[in-house]
Amino acid sequence: MKKLMTAAAVVAIAACGPPPGPAYPPAGGGAVVSGGAKPAWVDRGQAGSRYSDREFMLGVGHGRGRTPCEGDARAAIAKIFSSNISQVSRDWQGHFSKVNGSGAGVRIEAMNVQQLTQVSTNYTLKGIEIKEVWNGDGSFHCLALLDRNSTAQTLRSEIMRLDAQIQASVQEGDRQRSNKTARYLNYKKAMNLLQRREALNADLRVVSPYKRGMPPVWGFARLVAKFTRSKAGIKIGFHIKGRERAKVQSCLGSALQKRGIQVLEGSSDVDLWIHGKIDMKRAGYNNGTMMVRGTLNMRITGSDDGKTLGAFTHDVKTGRQTLAQSIQLVASKLCYDVVPKLAAQIEAALTK
Repeated sequence: MKKLMTAAAVVAIAACGPPPGPAYPPAGGGAVVSGGAKPAWVDRGQAGSRYSDREFMLGVGHGRGRTPCEGDARAAIAKIFSSNISQVSRDWQGHFSKVNGSGAGVRIEAMNVQQLTQVSTNYTLKGIEIKEVWNGDGSFHCLALLDRNSTAQTLRSEIMRLDAQIQASVQEGDRQRSNKTARYLNYKKAMNLLQRREALNADLRVVSPYKRGMPPVWGFARLVAKFTRSKAGIKIGFHIKGRERAKVQSCLGSALQKRGIQVLEGSSDVDLWIHGKIDMKRAGYNNGTMMVRGTLNMRITGSDDGKTLGAFTHDVKTGRQTLAQSIQLVASKLCYDVVPKLAAQIEAALTK
């Protein structure tokens, strides 16, 4: 266990000599608050610090307290990356708009800025350290550093891991020659991974001492070509029984279509079937409320071989004054709380 080190407050007496310089972090703890003369980095940033721009990215923050000061310093470094993430998001939105409007039978969704920023935060910004804190002129001033070499190495390792996953997904898609459902969804999985990969690669170009990223094993254009050749119009038929089936079926159909999966009702020309059953049962009476439990059981099977690809069960319990009102509320909760999770489970099952 690391030893925690404390620093006693130093009282500087002018007659005894010049004020003390900045107090740098001790070996096993965080940055110590220093007083005395204002460090040059407070006003001049990197140029006024002892840290080389080739080795470190630097951010300076200010605040009335230490916590907001440190947050401001970290945000100063985060801003350096934010414009790059925004550009990556715009690029992908443009790419996907062209694909979705091409009439090729595929639909893919670009990750938004918030999602891409979260990717960046997980692998880049968590490496920021507060190295110096100065308390003067009635405010706290904080110096944050991000080590370029160690952060770049972390990014390269994660990019290589994602490249391997992308390659594996593409190879699995290629292997599924007779199963266009699995074929398409594996290519889609590769595309989603590629977005994460390119977000990290944008960070790598910023943080690397040489300002260079890593070329992708699979680029966007090559994956789109595989999408269009796969004739990826996945057709899924419904066979759902039980009370409020029409409402739940409509919700699930919309959720699957948002994920690029074509849903057909009243047709036998499908690749897969979703068999479902909705059970509504009374679950007691509580303080004037008629409780109802709704259980949704789903099973995915292939239309040719009848093989089960996935089975899922979800339930909700709620109530209103009357039985009819309770059943309606259960159906709404199944639609808005359960169906989004179920659609994700169905898509995941189809990519295995």
